[in-house]
Amino acid sequence: RNEAISRSSRPWVFLLDSDAWPRPGCLEELLEALGRNPDASVLTPRILRPKEGGPGSAELVQFDAGTCHFLGEACLENRDLPSDEARPPSLRPAAACATALLIRRDHALEAGLFDEDLVFFREDMEFCLRLRALGREIVHAPKALVEHRQEPAGRGPLHERRVFYQTRNRWWTMLKLFEARTMALTLPLQLLYEALNLLLALRQGKSLQALGAYADLILHLPVILSARRTLQAARRVPDRELLGAEPLSW
Repeated sequence: RNEAISRSSRPWVFLLDSDAWPRPGCLEELLEALGRNPDASVLTPRILRPKEGGPGSAELVQFDAGTCHFLGEACLENRDLPSDEARPPSLRPAAACATALLIRRDHALEAGLFDEDLVFFREDMEFCLRLRALGREIVHAPKALVEHRQEPAGRGPLHERRVFYQTRNRWWTMLKLFEARTMALTLPLQLLYEALNLLLALRQGKSLQALGAYADLILHLPVILSARRTLQAARRVPDRELLGAEPLSW
């Protein structure tokens, strides 16, 4: 993603995962939304799951854009709801999924692009949240549709280390982006949530991945704190305008 944005000579870059397919009219809808919101930095479509079952089976909304929970989790709207039951989503979200994104190149470069230290999982939420903290806007265009033909979870070496990256990157994002007051006020709930995640990893036989995530965070703490100082000095939007407490969607 960073390579595509950096190498492009165009003001806007459309990022699309290899397992995602835009429906007809998707780009036109994104551009219409851009016309209504010319200051937007990112435009995000609605992500759909392909139909499973025979004729008449309901098409599912995999997710719309959403917000970031104070626990560091993305809360994506309308997750796995039939499209005819989907509620009107937020049009100015704080978080979006990088399955498909239309990105303003100069704003992405100015913000430092996607954080390559995150590698996998939550890198899209961190990128969007960082843009919002810097005063940039994310716009959701639910009439723009992208079909996500996702492979079954668990395939590939990165999926095998899912617990490691989910644990590490959640804390990396919070330590880098959240205000000190937010971290202090939510710390008891953060620790409780982490204990529950650790118990789940233990049941799945993935406890070593979780412990490895904590070790990696300690190892990279100087890097995280350096990035934190840079961002906090430049931020324009406080956490109270970015974070929520909606039901977790994962």
